[in-house]
Amino acid sequence: MVHVPYTIYMENIFRSKSCRSNLDCERQMICSSSMICEECRIQPLGMENREIPNEAVKASSSWSSGYEPWRARLNNTQKSGSTGSWSALHNAFGQYLQIDLGKDRVVNKIATQGRPSTVHFQWVTSYQLLFSSDGAKWNEYQNDSVVKLKRCTNFERVSFLQSRRNQVEITSPAKTLVEELSKKTGMNFSVTLLTIFLLLRTTIVTSCTASYSVQGQVLQNHIIRDETADRIVDCIALCTAYPGCHSSNFYRIDKRCELNKRCELNDKTHASHPEDMAHVPYTIYMENIFREKHLNLSCEECRIQPLGMENREIPNEAVKASSYFGSRSIPWQARLNNVETSGYAGAWCTLQNAIGQYLQIDLGKERVVNKIATQGRPSSIYIHQVTSYKLLFSSDEANWNEYQNNGVVKVFTANSDGGTVVSHKLSPRISTRYVRFSVLSWHNHICMRVELYGCANEQ
Repeated sequence: MVHVPYTIYMENIFRSKSCRSNLDCERQMICSSSMICEECRIQPLGMENREIPNEAVKASSSWSSGYEPWRARLNNTQKSGSTGSWSALHNAFGQYLQIDLGKDRVVNKIATQGRPSTVHFQWVTSYQLLFSSDGAKWNEYQNDSVVKLKRCTNFERVSFLQSRRNQVEITSPAKTLVEELSKKTGMNFSVTLLTIFLLLRTTIVTSCTASYSVQGQVLQNHIIRDETADRIVDCIALCTAYPGCHSSNFYRIDKRCELNKRCELNDKTHASHPEDMAHVPYTIYMENIFREKHLNLSCEECRIQPLGMENREIPNEAVKASSYFGSRSIPWQARLNNVETSGYAGAWCTLQNAIGQYLQIDLGKERVVNKIATQGRPSSIYIHQVTSYKLLFSSDEANWNEYQNNGVVKVFTANSDGGTVVSHKLSPRISTRYVRFSVLSWHNHICMRVELYGCANEQ
């Protein structure tokens, strides 16, 4: 693949795609016996229904007879001669349960239970997942290059945890590594399949493109024009030519209404309104990568720069807050590396200490934000700082979105002193005009200084 200005490459996403393994297929698809990518039909892989034989289930240790590894079948029950679960001989980090699936299988959902007993309250509270193709070399399951530590919610024996995973190629055998135990280790384990549709994917950050499209998704509530289009390329052309079109929804077929293929033009995108993305079969959502683009420019990498808090390009009146502690601590004092003076505290400080107090910044127009930074109050006497917060963003100051990672609201770690700058890169990035730092915790009193970062070469 090579970069050529003013071009677009498109794969035919609706063709019957040939495959050699499951990794050749999209996340919601598997490679069938006929070597064609097909939609995954959800089913358990065999722990509960015993299609996985006893000898395929092993463990690092077991307590004794009646606690063997193969007893770790979901919804197993206690009976004479059996505890109904696997229990380890030793309570120690690294104890594991291992399952051989017999052949290469896709695994994208897992479930656990504790020991089924009204007397012995024993369960695993967190674990890691490892997988291997040969039983010798093991890979730790990761999210964003960080080893995933799953904390269970098995607070009682009947609790049932369903842990969603991105689709991975997990080959025989699979191993669960116990990271934290509660009392004596008792654990049931079952592997099932689940189709997962991702609403957000990391995009290529450039000044003039947003390379994003996704099957089976549409952006709702922002349609500015409804057109007829026979092909995806026609839908792209309609959006490119229509002023104010930021994205489009292409409907390959509408069996219910027997309509021609449709193309909906939107004035917003998945980045500005992720809450309005919805699953609709036989569709594709596309961002208009050519919008608001000057023909004498070419695409280039994003040069990250501050968006104007520290250098005061963001005016004082664009910075607001839920409350502030007098004229010395007004919201626009929350500029990164601001200093205390005779008239000002050098930071924004709230009137009340309460969860949900916020600092709000108006960027003046919709901007890409891909990094944020915070500091505490610049004082050797008053040790005041925010220690954690959420990030909210909005295009209209009325409808607010909480920043999320993998469908979970992100809690950002802030400051432990007044001077250290703590920064976080945003992946995925956001496109927004208004940003709020919503306080979750603090030390002594809520005070903070902040900066937002985006692309210097953004048009």
